[in-house]
Amino acid sequence: MVALPQVTFASLACSALAYNLPDFSWDTLPVAWHSALKGDWSAEDLKQIAKYPLVTLEKTAGTGVFDWPAGQYYGLPATCQRLGDLSNCSCCEEDLMVEQAKAVKAVNPRAQVVAYMNSVISYPWYRAARKHVTNESWWLRDVNGTALNNIHQDPVETWLTWDFSKPEVGDLWIEACRNLTDSGYIDGCFMDGCANWDPNGLVDGRVVVPGPVDPETRAAYFEEKPKWMKRLQQQIPGVAICGSGGGWVDGVVATQVQNWGSGGTYAGKWIPMLQRAVAAGVLFEAHSSCGQNASEPEEQTKIAAFLIAAGRHSYYMCGGWGAGHVEWFDEYDLPLGEPLGNATLDSDGVYHRSFAKGTVVSFDTKSDTGNVQWAAAVTRGVEEFV
Repeated sequence: MVALPQVTFASLACSALAYNLPDFSWDTLPVAWHSALKGDWSAEDLKQIAKYPLVTLEKTAGTGVFDWPAGQYYGLPATCQRLGDLSNCSCCEEDLMVEQAKAVKAVNPRAQVVAYMNSVISYPWYRAARKHVTNESWWLRDVNGTALNNIHQDPVETWLTWDFSKPEVGDLWIEACRNLTDSGYIDGCFMDGCANWDPNGLVDGRVVVPGPVDPETRAAYFEEKPKWMKRLQQQIPGVAICGSGGGWVDGVVATQVQNWGSGGTYAGKWIPMLQRAVAAGVLFEAHSSCGQNASEPEEQTKIAAFLIAAGRHSYYMCGGWGAGHVEWFDEYDLPLGEPLGNATLDSDGVYHRSFAKGTVVSFDTKSDTGNVQWAAAVTRGVEEFV
């Protein structure tokens, strides 16, 4: 067997000096949660969410109280805005997220709660958008002078985009996150559209610029946006998460990929992606869709691929962007233990990795399938937080 290169967590450890990292344990599968409940948390939801050390509230959290307009697009009020007119758009998402985070922390004060915000789109049901629309010079425009509404102009959407070539917009974007973290209940922000994954491995600082825009604006946007994200990380008590392509930027502690396991081979894409993040000391969230239970072959493969490459502060997540309730699979309670070493790759193209409590993981790179042989199940019980 060939051992994979030893990874280091030096940069992640140094990062912890400036801001708090979420709790992490190898006792069981390290998991996190990223989704949204549009209504209030039930007692059962709160009981389940208390088990997650890292919780991200998506952009529709609590919006059951909103009067969404007709003509929704992907479940969002994509047509409520008319340039500077937000009168048809409900507000404000920040208040809803803070209320949900307050409820989560009442059950588990140690849970790190992260709030979704977008680094491309100025969503009009956020308070910061109310300020963004007041100055037309802050709106990112294409080469024809038309206000952009996404990475590429969408014929349906009517919201605006952030223009990071302008310092005033960068300041406002940071304010959008601080509106949440200054509450004392939100620890960090999830920065969707942060940096895309480059299949050649050039992940650091790779920022996609909405457009087409003029060359001067493009160059300034590309150079300045990573700086604003780094400044944000330095101003908040918890983690900033770079979503959602698995890439990251210098000075930001965490990344997330939203489609773990889809559209490519695990050995050729997903496992190396996680290995690179671990080697760089970047907190990684592997976000995939959920099956009916975590013992299904497809779910086993997703988890096996994750465990082959996972390091400290790597978290497995499954779920969509909206949920009816908070799920917790039985497999999340099974014993794991510290990895006994890095994964090894044998001559047949099979990865192997063993864990201290007896769990053994294998992944066949030829069939692109994995298996987790869990140690004997134990009853962990419900933890109490005081």
